[in-house]
Amino acid sequence: MKKAFAVCIGLAVLAGWSAPALAQSREDDPLILEQKAKQKENEELDKRYKSTLQKTRKEMPNERVDPWANMRANEQKK
Repeated sequence: MKKAFAVCIGLAVLAGWSAPALAQSREDDPLILEQKAKQKENEELDKRYKSTLQKTRKEMPNERVDPWANMRANEQKK
């Protein structure tokens, strides 16, 4: 009987200690709302960045350019 009573008291103490910690994780907390808004904004910015990269990759020509072509002789000596 004493063990059961001690276990109940121990559980009650642990529940009392965890209550303030649980109260801090409210969904309507301004800091949590600000973090969620910032995360959403960062995701939107990332999507726009990736779409811009895709557009520029499609518009870029695939031909190779040799800037030193007119500086070389026609035949290279090896």
